[in-house]
Amino acid sequence: MSVASAEATLKSVMQRLKGGSAIECNRLIERQGKFWQPESYDHVVREREFDTIVRYILMNAVKAGLCKEWREYPHVYLAPNIYGY
Repeated sequence: MSVASAEATLKSVMQRLKGGSAIECNRLIERQGKFWQPESYDHVVREREFDTIVRYILMNAVKAGLCKEWREYPHVYLAPNIYGY
């Protein structure tokens, strides 16, 4: 598979994922309209980026004030002993 076709496939997958999840999330919170921000991070993650992305995801709930420590938030999981977290 060429890089261009892999990127096209990834873009298609992300569009379907975001489209379907936006409909369901809006239904659950009883609202309409855009759900996702217009930008996306829809490219293959390079090895050197992975740790930074994991930390970003883990800290989202903390930054939003939903918990004081990421382990307290029930909707995030990281397998034990991964990257020393």
